[in-house]
Amino acid sequence: MTGKTHIIIGAATAAALARYTNQPDMMVIGMAVSGGIAGLLPDIDVLARKICLGWLVRFIVGHRGITHSLIAIAAVIVAAFTVDHPLAFGAAAGYVSHIAADMMTKRGVPLLYPVNKKFHLLPRQLLIITGGTYETTIQVTLLFFIIFETNLRITNFPT
Repeated sequence: MTGKTHIIIGAATAAALARYTNQPDMMVIGMAVSGGIAGLLPDIDVLARKICLGWLVRFIVGHRGITHSLIAIAAVIVAAFTVDHPLAFGAAAGYVSHIAADMMTKRGVPLLYPVNKKFHLLPRQLLIITGGTYETTIQVTLLFFIIFETNLRITNFPT
């Protein structure tokens, strides 16, 4: 998945969590923002490359390495419960959504890192090609969800 998709999926997942936990109006937006930002964090090596540190980060953690594993998921969830704030839970939702999204791609995810076995959430025939039509469809659909969800919460439209 592309960075744009990870931001959108992270924001949508966090907004859904905010709605499910009956958060106040502005917290829905805050959680969506924290989820969108945290949706990029598992690809920290790609982000670091943009500021010329990618080689160092990729050397240390690799791409789709430990940051895409059950170890990282557990650490993020423990951190969220330790902080115990809705924004932390939104960030955790965004982080985990990134890994789930990557599990729907052909490359898969090494959940059991350092074991190199790749895991997927979809059957082989339905796996998504990064940057392809299905990914664009996901982006547009979830953008509508985010706009609908945050707009309804801000304007107090009956839900």
